[in-house]
Amino acid sequence: MFYVTLGTGVGGGYVLEGRIQPFGDLGEAEIGHIVVDEHGPECCCGNKGCVEAHCSGPGLAKLAAALARSSYGSWKSSALFSDNGPTGLSSVQVIEAWEGGDDFAAEVMRVSANRLARALGATINLLVPERVVIGGGLGTATPRLLELIRDQTHGYVVPYFRDSYQILPSRLRESVVTQGAAILARQTVE
Repeated sequence: MFYVTLGTGVGGGYVLEGRIQPFGDLGEAEIGHIVVDEHGPECCCGNKGCVEAHCSGPGLAKLAAALARSSYGSWKSSALFSDNGPTGLSSVQVIEAWEGGDDFAAEVMRVSANRLARALGATINLLVPERVVIGGGLGTATPRLLELIRDQTHGYVVPYFRDSYQILPSRLRESVVTQGAAILARQTVE
């Protein structure tokens, strides 16, 4: 299983035969820092266009602001429009507008899901997990996001792996990170 958390940041973890896999002392499964758009926004890691810069809560808000500047007509007809510009938008506002049928917010979510789908496709092609579990506050904010991620990931997976995985929501929502940390600590002591 490969786990992805979408929240303030984007992180990952790999579980094999019921055990979290620690790959090294510096960390592992840094799906959030896979570059998926070399012309994309700057990421906190110093690269440009990382998954985290498009798909975390703050990244989604930055992506909305960037798309507002490049697609002013669409932005101007959006419920998210403000005469003060797109600064100050939050991921919650974008998702609420999307859920309300806003076309501009739908484009923001499509682009964000596409950036994550690129990284998930690469991860599935490399590790061939049976399940990809999406969690975190943003990742579980709406079932529609999971559907969008599923639809977009399919095309990035090599054809002979396309029927070998499922993309599922985390049942633990945001608490999965603390649960995983506790399990990893226990595994380390054992």
